[in-house]
Amino acid sequence: MILARPDILGTFERVLDPLIIDDIFYRICLNYALFWKWVWPICYFNCRPVINGKNVYSAVFRSENNQNLRSGYITTIDENNRVVSTPGGTEPVYINDILQPQKQDGSTFIHPHDVCIDMDENLYIPQWNSDKTYPLMLERI
Repeated sequence: MILARPDILGTFERVLDPLIIDDIFYRICLNYALFWKWVWPICYFNCRPVINGKNVYSAVFRSENNQNLRSGYITTIDENNRVVSTPGGTEPVYINDILQPQKQDGSTFIHPHDVCIDMDENLYIPQWNSDKTYPLMLERI
């Protein structure tokens, strides 16, 4: 769970929380009232989304189904709650304004577990249970 920035939600009184088993992001007020819920088509998030500027970044540790090991990628969501980029995953496609299921595009990542962002907006992707690989750096271009 991560406290949201005021330029994203307008207040610090809400949190952004991924629910891994249900492939859902929740925005919840601190009084536990549900503010917003977004269901993702067949992707399983890790511990925390990262808010940076107007975007939210998150590691998807498994795609297609929760038993599909080594199938993760990274997702980037804009201020309109639309996926705009998926490094290591298939291109985001919307039909009738609904995001279609995505999956890993090959073998860029094994089991991405988090996203860290530096001051130059480069992404660092640590992986878990991935044959002792070092974190990967995705350089912003």
